[in-house]
Amino acid sequence: MSSDLTTVIEKAMPDTDLSIIAYASSILEHCIQEKQIYVTDDVFHALNDTLIQYQIVSNDQESYEHCTHIFNALVENNFIKDPEKVKKETIERLRPGMSVMAQYSVDKQWYLARVNKLTDSEVHVSYLDYGNEEWVDPLSINIIEELVSSSKLSVKSSTANASEAGDDDEEEKVEKDQEALDEEAEAAKRGIRIGDTVISDDVNAFINSQLYKTSRFLTDTVRGQKDLSEFGLTSKQKKRKKAEDKEKEKVLRFDPVRYLKSIRQKPRPEWFDVRKRKAVGDIIIDNYTMYTLDEKAVLLEDINIRLVKGERYGFVGLNGSGKTTLLRRMSRYDIPKFPGHIRILHVEQEILGDDTTVLEYVLSCDAVREELLGREKALMAEQTRLEEKVSAIEKALQEPTETKTETETDEQKEEELEEKKEEGGGKKDESTIAEVTKKITKLQEQLSANYQLMKDLGCMDVEEKARKILLGLGFTDAMHSWPTNRLSGGWRMRVSLAGALFVEPDVLLLDEPTNHLDFPSVIWLENYLQSFAGTLLVVSHDREFLNNVATQIIHLDKKTLMYYKGNFSTFMDVKDRKWKQQMKDYESQQAEIAHIKSFIDRFRYNAKKASMVQSRIKMLQNMKRVSKPVKGSSITFDFPLEIDVVSGSVIQCRNITFGYTANQILLNGVSVNLDLKSRVGVIGANGSGKTTLIHLMMGKLAPLYGEVVRNRKCNIALFTQHHIDQLDLSKSALDYLLDRYREDCAKQARAAEYVRQKLGSFGLSGELVDQRMCYLSGGQKSRVAFTALTWNKPNFIIMDEPTNHLDIETIEGLIGAINRYKGGIMIVSHDQHFLRAIAKEYWALSKKSGTIKSFVDLPNAKQFAIQEA
Repeated sequence: MSSDLTTVIEKAMPDTDLSIIAYASSILEHCIQEKQIYVTDDVFHALNDTLIQYQIVSNDQESYEHCTHIFNALVENNFIKDPEKVKKETIERLRPGMSVMAQYSVDKQWYLARVNKLTDSEVHVSYLDYGNEEWVDPLSINIIEELVSSSKLSVKSSTANASEAGDDDEEEKVEKDQEALDEEAEAAKRGIRIGDTVISDDVNAFINSQLYKTSRFLTDTVRGQKDLSEFGLTSKQKKRKKAEDKEKEKVLRFDPVRYLKSIRQKPRPEWFDVRKRKAVGDIIIDNYTMYTLDEKAVLLEDINIRLVKGERYGFVGLNGSGKTTLLRRMSRYDIPKFPGHIRILHVEQEILGDDTTVLEYVLSCDAVREELLGREKALMAEQTRLEEKVSAIEKALQEPTETKTETETDEQKEEELEEKKEEGGGKKDESTIAEVTKKITKLQEQLSANYQLMKDLGCMDVEEKARKILLGLGFTDAMHSWPTNRLSGGWRMRVSLAGALFVEPDVLLLDEPTNHLDFPSVIWLENYLQSFAGTLLVVSHDREFLNNVATQIIHLDKKTLMYYKGNFSTFMDVKDRKWKQQMKDYESQQAEIAHIKSFIDRFRYNAKKASMVQSRIKMLQNMKRVSKPVKGSSITFDFPLEIDVVSGSVIQCRNITFGYTANQILLNGVSVNLDLKSRVGVIGANGSGKTTLIHLMMGKLAPLYGEVVRNRKCNIALFTQHHIDQLDLSKSALDYLLDRYREDCAKQARAAEYVRQKLGSFGLSGELVDQRMCYLSGGQKSRVAFTALTWNKPNFIIMDEPTNHLDIETIEGLIGAINRYKGGIMIVSHDQHFLRAIAKEYWALSKKSGTIKSFVDLPNAKQFAIQEA
């Protein structure tokens, strides 16, 4: 079932990583086997957390749309029954007086209940535990016979027997023998009937208690609240259940949230071995084949993993090809012969916020240090306890007998003396002191060894190191004491990154680390990683970042790994040269083949040339063919080429000053000018006022002093960094644009074709146009946003972080479109390659002074932005 289910889920979740599809399929397979899926809400409860944590969706509404699509697919492919059919079948099987399991509407828990009456759509039940009565949906009813059959117990209620005798006989029996019915209800609460015989409490007390436990397990297990008890299962069923649990545990290991918790709680024993830690070397694994989590599809085939100590690898490849899955396999030590003493850390998930402060969390990320501190605390507590014990004994021995009150009689003194003799007297106390002192000495030796181990492993005086890392990632001193639940998702991701940099593992795995960083933070991270002593493996779509960080590139293509020395630019040059050489070899061979075939066709029927023809035929058959090289996929965007030309300035900011409070002035005396020839890249630290400047230019904010003058003849378009949130994801791209630009579309003879042509200019066509946007990938949604951005042929375009959610190929397509565009451009971005390819002027914002300084080259602008951050 798993393979077919994975196929269905893959169709329902296009453009999703295969490992995530396998994980979701595993969850749904378990739910279907346990009969937990009845309606869309059940799929939503099962998958909502997974969809959000893997960033497949951004909110609950979008998640529900996904789950509705998945539920419909499950019904269409007969993995679950149609809810309406289930309701009808349940109503047909129910009879008044029947004992069932019903879900109580208040707490959504399942309780033993009795059917009172029913209609075509609802069932009225009484809960036997508390006596409550209510109408419930047939989908909230489970017949006990079906539940118990899964554990080899045949349950037959006396009310069901009564129904077989006919409705008239049943009503007569209920009225005649109400007392027997009450006894049956009480028996149902305690246990389960076997056959037609009620179990005797006096004779079968033990069996009945076991049945009662099974009944309570059934109460709690409906829809997966607990695992079924193994009571009543055959050895074959137990073996199967054990295998299923093992497979589920294997899948759960790849849950990023669970991984984040485990690496902070369970350090591997090898990490405490100083000798092994000093002998960390290269990672070499040959002939490894990697499957998806359900082990149904091959992602990597017979690859060789080569990670040299101290090298920094950039990991590139198409989305969905298996890059993240390979990183997860490595970080979970789920690769055969992967060296366990090598400490590896994978940053892929933002932390879960709680009351822990930012600094405390970063310090706690070092699991080795936390373990050694815990040992030290336990040893010191034991030492204190033993020292207090010695002090108490010594005090008791030194206490003079004269302190006894004069009221004590000689008889009382004699009794105390006898008791002391029986207890061994002072000799025993002295021997106890010696034993305790010996234990204290041993504890002190252990403390000394623990201290030396902390020193050898670099766990001493590290708080200042953690503070420097947080400062480099943009955290102010005040933010160090903030609880992590106060931070947004982007800042929590920075905390996760800070924790990894603080640990300094032997192998550091980073997955798109620049997505949540501002420009100075990206520069700081580049500089930090350049001096990283361990091995680095980073997945990134930021070319400039890879150029500045990577010393080698690993290219995942066609289920294999190719290694290239040098940075990303070198990799592209080598790859291009290889393509040209292969194309040259291919064309040369094709020319040779054509020449040989021409000779064969010319002399095929010439007897004198027969031997030469046969020789050439064999030559063709034995020739090792050179395959035609395939160029990597490219994406083309088309911004409007014809725009209305406007003379003069588009936007003028004249000595403007703005701040949200009197103590928080972001822009101070800023004067800038934009026209149709402007190609401006804006850089600066978070909080320096980049987005505020855009809002002032667009008229969304008013300056406290100065003025902003906009040319009314100019059509200005804005692309925000949260552009996806502005789309109505419940609609298709076609319907969304038809509705948003209904007046323009009404003027067209074929409005739908007109919209499709607009979307096609940004690479969105075919079925994707008609799909609801909640099912599109981040890059595809961005293309819809670009279509809306350029709909009215703007003269000037302002973009705020447009490369978010885009891969390398799409970014290159966007660069080409902007360079062909004849209007003006202002772009806020931290992607240096993107800025360098587009901008002719760079504005660097000063966070310290609130001013803007213009540069003609990016390096000087970068230096100013870093200094003024």
